[in-house]
Amino acid sequence: VYRVYSQGAVSMGDDIYMMKGRFEDKYFIGYSEELKQEIKIEKEIVKPILKGEDVKKWIQPVNSYYVIYPHYLKNGKTCVYSEEEMKSNFPLCYNYLLKFKKQLVEKKIKYKTNPNFWYSLHRAREIVVFEKQKIITPEISLGCNMTIDNNCLYHTTTVYTFDFLENQNIFYYLSLLNSKILWFYISNIGTSLRGGYFRFMTRYLENFPLPTATESQQQEFANLA
Repeated sequence: VYRVYSQGAVSMGDDIYMMKGRFEDKYFIGYSEELKQEIKIEKEIVKPILKGEDVKKWIQPVNSYYVIYPHYLKNGKTCVYSEEEMKSNFPLCYNYLLKFKKQLVEKKIKYKTNPNFWYSLHRAREIVVFEKQKIITPEISLGCNMTIDNNCLYHTTTVYTFDFLENQNIFYYLSLLNSKILWFYISNIGTSLRGGYFRFMTRYLENFPLPTATESQQQEFANLA
């Protein structure tokens, strides 16, 4: 019925790539923690991104941060822009990242990823999974705190995504995934953290048995969700 995607996008340094900010015309104005100042870059290369604390039970999530995302979709596959494309299409963003090229190359070499794409994310993940309606959960939670994202938001490693098959009533499944039954299941197979919190990770979630139901039965639960 679904796949659970372990983790989200991973940058090469959140203080460089992730920012709070605003859009003005064709630009994004964000505060770079690395530079300790506002920067101006092209808005087309910026994506809204969620952290675990942004995900609340039943509530449409709202992002506080944005991430520089030098990747694009081609034939259903997530690809990285070439350096020439970065220079020509996103010169402001390219010049901003160029300030950190040396440390980014060093990180690429350290983590055994291609240093030729020194400006790319460490893990971009799959755009097709981010840019769709989906159920999401914070990785660490006290009780089930899942919701539906209707705004095609990206997310970090502290949020997990349920990718459902086409034509599934995900509000029905949300009602099950936010239930005391799943919490009982997680709290019995998982490892307890401080304060009674548990991790909602792929290895725990992927084997949770979801009951079958008729369309009318599903709709009763969906209406409540």
